[in-house]
Amino acid sequence: MRNQKIYGRIGVVVVAAFGAAAACFAAPPSIALSAAPSPATLGQEVTLTAKVKPKTSTGKVTFYDGTTILGVASLSLSGNFAVADIQTSSLSAGTHALTAYFDTLYAPDVSLTVTPVAANAFAPLTGYSAGTYPVSVIAAQLRNQKVDLAVANYGSNNVSVLLAGAPGKFGTATNYPVGTHPHTVAAGDFDGDGNTDLAVANMGGNVSILINAGGATGHFNSAVNYPAGTTPYTIAVADFNQDGKADLAVLNENAGVTILLGKGDGTFPTALPIIPISSAAGIVAGDFDKDGIPDLAVTSSAGATAGVTILKGNGDGTFTSPFASSFGTTPFAIAVGDLNKDGVEDLVVTDYSGFVWVLIGIPGGTFNTPVSYPVGDVPAAVAVADVDGDGNPDLLVANSYDDTISVLLGDGTGIVTFAVNYSTTPGVPCSIAVANFLGDGRTDMAVANFGPPGAVTVFLGDEFVITKTKGDGQSEKINTAFPIQLVATVKNSSSTAVVGAAVTFTAPTSGASVTFSGDGSTAMVNTAAGGKATAPKMTANGTAGSNYPITASVGFRASTTFLESNAP
Repeated sequence: MRNQKIYGRIGVVVVAAFGAAAACFAAPPSIALSAAPSPATLGQEVTLTAKVKPKTSTGKVTFYDGTTILGVASLSLSGNFAVADIQTSSLSAGTHALTAYFDTLYAPDVSLTVTPVAANAFAPLTGYSAGTYPVSVIAAQLRNQKVDLAVANYGSNNVSVLLAGAPGKFGTATNYPVGTHPHTVAAGDFDGDGNTDLAVANMGGNVSILINAGGATGHFNSAVNYPAGTTPYTIAVADFNQDGKADLAVLNENAGVTILLGKGDGTFPTALPIIPISSAAGIVAGDFDKDGIPDLAVTSSAGATAGVTILKGNGDGTFTSPFASSFGTTPFAIAVGDLNKDGVEDLVVTDYSGFVWVLIGIPGGTFNTPVSYPVGDVPAAVAVADVDGDGNPDLLVANSYDDTISVLLGDGTGIVTFAVNYSTTPGVPCSIAVANFLGDGRTDMAVANFGPPGAVTVFLGDEFVITKTKGDGQSEKINTAFPIQLVATVKNSSSTAVVGAAVTFTAPTSGASVTFSGDGSTAMVNTAAGGKATAPKMTANGTAGSNYPITASVGFRASTTFLESNAP
């Protein structure tokens, strides 16, 4: 339970009338929270309203999603209450435990379920220029309106802000200088004005804070730098000392974690002593023991310490380390989510050896034995999101050495299954941000590509329909070429033909089947004009058989089946 201190004013009035006495007690302060609409659709604007008594209360209310600060707003008089509210459209899909904080009081949690619209594919990517060597991207409401993008550019020592324009589109980047070799950008309301600010971990030795100049413009003031260790690499934002103000946990590569306590005015003057962790590589904040105090999970990437360490928050900015798990070869990036939907947070960790590890949380802040799933080459980032709209968290993994994003679909029990890879350009994907950019309730993603010259690519979730257009129902003698090539047509949720979508044709690997010219039993082609994908020429193998299936699939759930036959 959160540390809830209730201070009340107790007044005692003694009335000397007929020898009788009376006592009058003022009601203690209270705070209540509501969320509307509830439930909500992914990307829909949700209003959180805090009502405080007595109505004469003044000050600021901090709104939380679990232990993540959503925003800060000032109280104003409204009827019999002092009221503060914020609006957000950036809540992820799933069930959220929302609360609000004012003057040592926490409102009872309010549960809000956010549901995405069904999807089965990502549309072909759209690329946007940023700075040189983009290495980190986040999605946030930088103007308190649509979801925008912020990108840390390692090579040009700046942060690019791409403001949302038309649905699913972003404008030209505005660049803000920061420290040397920025590696990670994070968002939070650091000065308590209700606008989203930015924090940047610079590997040159400091953290840059960019304060939002005004919620309607999306512009930022010049960066102010704070010492944060020798090699700041990545950042987690949370209220680690439980004062209603955002703090920073800064991971120093191969060294440990430095905590910067925020004053709530945009400054971070207090740096606590570094928490040493060998080969530290990745960090994420969460409430793993469900005590309402933010904890940290930190990966170690080498040697006997390879694995993850849990730092349990004490509520004053300090931590203890009651749990560690050793696994993998080179654990790196880390993300949090509730993969088995039991209300306890789980962890997902990438491993440079080509795997992701899933650690299912156990009540009390420990985890089950890690389970690995193969992905691509040198996975550098992972995100948890419900990409297909079935209510189960899925995984998106950026494979930096083979220039792909792997989609692994969850079943709601903690098990994930590989579905499809998406190619990304110009390559070397290093970071993934998920949100609803198009405004249609589906999960979209933005990817920071480090590959020269660097760019951000945006993939919009959609519901594709694929139909067989040509070549179905043929019969040909064994070891003979079929006369008609298979053609499948792909359209999106608006019944518009999709050009550039990758379609995979898959024939049986045993028994009667075909061989695609130059590709064996599987061939991948992109859709061309009219949304048509034409498979390579195919030849019946040496086994006779009737009505064997050849599947044409696109995305992670859409498919159609051709039935072909081989005559003796």
